[in-house]
Amino acid sequence: MRHSRRSIRTVLHGRQAEVAELDRLLARVDEGLSGALILRGEPGIGKTALIDDVARRAGDRVCLRGRGVESERDLPFAALHQLLRPLSDGIGALPPPQRAALSTAFGLEIGSGADPFLVGVAVLTLLGRAAAGAGLVCLVDDAHWFDTASLSALVFASRRLEAEGVVVVFGTRPDPGGLLESSGLPEIRVNVLDDAGAAGLIAERAPLIGDHVKSALAGRAAGNPLALLVFLRSLGPDQLTGLEPVIEPFAIDTTVERVFADRAADLPAATQALLLLAAAEGTGDLGVLLRAADSRGLDVRALGPAEEAGLIRVSGNAIEFRHPLVMSAIYQHATTADRLDAHRELSQSMETAGAQWEDRRAWHLAASHIGPNEEAAQALEGSAERAIQRGGLGAAATALTRAAALSSDRAERGRRLLEAADLAWRAGRAAQAITLLDEAAPLPIAPAYLAKVQFLRGLIELRNGMVDKSFGILAEGYRTALQAGSDLAFGALQAAGEAATATGDIAQLAEIKQLALDAKPRNPGDAIGINMLIDGAQSLAGSGPAATSRMNDVLDGTENLSDPMQLQWAARAALYLCDAHTASSIYLRAVGHARATGAIGSLVPALGRLAYCEFLSGRFTDAATNALEAISLARDVGQDQSYPLACLALVEGARGDEDACRRHAGEVLGLAVPRRLNIVAALAAWSLGLLELGMGRPQLALDRMAGPDSYAHHAIARFSTPDLIEAAVRAGEPDVGRRALDEFEKWALTSRVPSVLAMVSHSRGMLSDGATAVDNYRTALTYHETAPRMFQASRTALLLGETLRRQRFRNEARPLLRSASERFERMGALPWADRARTELRASGENATRRLPGAAQSLTPQELRISKLAGEGLRNQEIAEQLFLSSRTVEYHLHKVFNKLDIASRAELMRIDLDSA
Repeated sequence: MRHSRRSIRTVLHGRQAEVAELDRLLARVDEGLSGALILRGEPGIGKTALIDDVARRAGDRVCLRGRGVESERDLPFAALHQLLRPLSDGIGALPPPQRAALSTAFGLEIGSGADPFLVGVAVLTLLGRAAAGAGLVCLVDDAHWFDTASLSALVFASRRLEAEGVVVVFGTRPDPGGLLESSGLPEIRVNVLDDAGAAGLIAERAPLIGDHVKSALAGRAAGNPLALLVFLRSLGPDQLTGLEPVIEPFAIDTTVERVFADRAADLPAATQALLLLAAAEGTGDLGVLLRAADSRGLDVRALGPAEEAGLIRVSGNAIEFRHPLVMSAIYQHATTADRLDAHRELSQSMETAGAQWEDRRAWHLAASHIGPNEEAAQALEGSAERAIQRGGLGAAATALTRAAALSSDRAERGRRLLEAADLAWRAGRAAQAITLLDEAAPLPIAPAYLAKVQFLRGLIELRNGMVDKSFGILAEGYRTALQAGSDLAFGALQAAGEAATATGDIAQLAEIKQLALDAKPRNPGDAIGINMLIDGAQSLAGSGPAATSRMNDVLDGTENLSDPMQLQWAARAALYLCDAHTASSIYLRAVGHARATGAIGSLVPALGRLAYCEFLSGRFTDAATNALEAISLARDVGQDQSYPLACLALVEGARGDEDACRRHAGEVLGLAVPRRLNIVAALAAWSLGLLELGMGRPQLALDRMAGPDSYAHHAIARFSTPDLIEAAVRAGEPDVGRRALDEFEKWALTSRVPSVLAMVSHSRGMLSDGATAVDNYRTALTYHETAPRMFQASRTALLLGETLRRQRFRNEARPLLRSASERFERMGALPWADRARTELRASGENATRRLPGAAQSLTPQELRISKLAGEGLRNQEIAEQLFLSSRTVEYHLHKVFNKLDIASRAELMRIDLDSA
């Protein structure tokens, strides 16, 4: 369906490329697809003109417009609330978790803090539903002044747009390090006009101007459209005719602002006073301006001269500056005393205006003081509390930082700085948090707050810095918190345990074990965590049996667990025992809980660990699908991607996807090695070793898994040792394999987990010959029947088949080799399938590669959606689980039906997507 263009297009001189790109974006809406685009450029370069042009051509589509306001950058979700106001009736129909998140963010409901990422999902759903039929165009100007919470939600939604018929266009200035800079969304750099574009714009506005004046004017403006128009208006009659010269160019911002400031300075004093009030207020609310003006005895009619001068427009209840640079010029060229007075009057005018003005009043009160003022500090602290309730942690941190600066009492200043640091860290602003902690360091700090300092510093180091360094800080924080009776104690102990586990450092593991032995749990959840720390540390240090009573007690009570953190602990216990099957089932519950509640932050690590368990179990397609979703979500929420990337590399290594495996493993090593994140680096090294082994390069595989760049880690070695042993045997270095098996058996033979015992027998088979090897392989296959790990079991069958063929037991070998070949093909492990087929042909049976099934043509997203649809979920339910729009789900299912040549969900339910 083609949509009407209701208005004649305005000529945008010199913007043919930008307009063409925007045309292509709008055309996607006509096709039922979506897209986003960033228009980035300097002030006055023409971003707003391009956005206005899109709005004029929106036709009968829903058109949302929002503009960032500098004075509201610290009011969480303020910009988003204004942008989505036309869609407010749809909030009540959102899925309950999304409705609650968005309502809390907008202050429509009282909550304990909206999940900022769930707000982004709610925005996606709201836009998708509003776009049904005609489509929707969302235009965001001056996005660099959007509050962080609003912009984060919009960027999240924009990244996940696909088939809703929604277009989002952002106009923004260059903002190094800003959200849009790192968003990954497509963008266009709006550059200065070329000579032809500048000449066309001048000719349109002043058709009788001489060519030599055009040239001088264009030179002064340096291709900036706003500067051209401002300078054109500032020229006198003699300059227009060329009788007087046009001044040479200066820096664009200062020159244009100077023109605006000079124009304002020529206005009556009352007009200048009103303009300063309006510039200080920032939002253009005429009612606020009137109340502040009344307090000074100013008549609003004094704005008339400013309108005549082209500096402002007054429409209805709003006053709008012609351009943000006008507002900036007026504010910046006022005296400090006048600016302070303006903010004071605005603050006083809001005292009786209602609760909705409390946050703005607090910021104006703060802006009216240079030195300490406790009233303003308390007002900002109240604003921070309200921001936390709405989920605006970054805004709350900013408010408390300013409150600290206004504090006269040193202890209060320190407290506010520490709380601001905590909020900044939780908002994903690690550098700001460190700066605030440094600022608080010389101030008086109570022991409980000292524990908080140590805990925060250690946590930031753990997540963003050197993992080995974080351990000492966190361990000290635990001791300090324990002495102070702080609730932070167990959190610090848990984080210290995570640091020790990540590095695999034996001394740190021993210390964490002792700390945990001395810990006293406050509740059953603490007890589970402490047991895991004790036995996990003992197990990873290689000094204790695998199947300890504490970890088995945790697993025995798994069915009664519902708390996400306890589920994570229990799953980790299963992995310590090498029970990937049990770990996978627990992580599935954790993933389900996170999806149901919209807890994207906890979904990312749960998906990554689930992907690892699925890889270990031989469910490669599921592993890759979950790893890719974890990577995508991690990017969206700003979490570390190295773990799911490593899991993806493992799948690619097993499948022989050489380029992808090397690329992703390289990315992981680049992220993990500098931070001493050894457990993740070991996964990447294993993926490369597995790749080399499958491709028939055993010496390179051995170098990867046993050389100096193997980043050896006990937790990974438990699963990778059979691969190392095979590489050693095939490389002609069996002694290396025997040493590895000796170390492995010290731990493994105490296990009651069948898959562990299968690995032991499999490894023994590789290091033995003849009938002994056959017996070991058969024993391994028997264990695999109890708890199958398809890839490992298939490789055992392959080795047994190879051994039997060499011993001339071809009839016994063929079923094993045939089964291995077929299973490898279903997993996509093509190098291993080729090896099995080679052995099968050598046994006297003709073997050819099977053609891939139709299901193997599905993309990871299509496969994920297909499986949920096959479980009976409706489109909206699938959308809620995957944080997509229902129209995107419908779009993908349509493609799935075409690929699989089916016409209904009933047919989809009958297809085994795991083996098709």
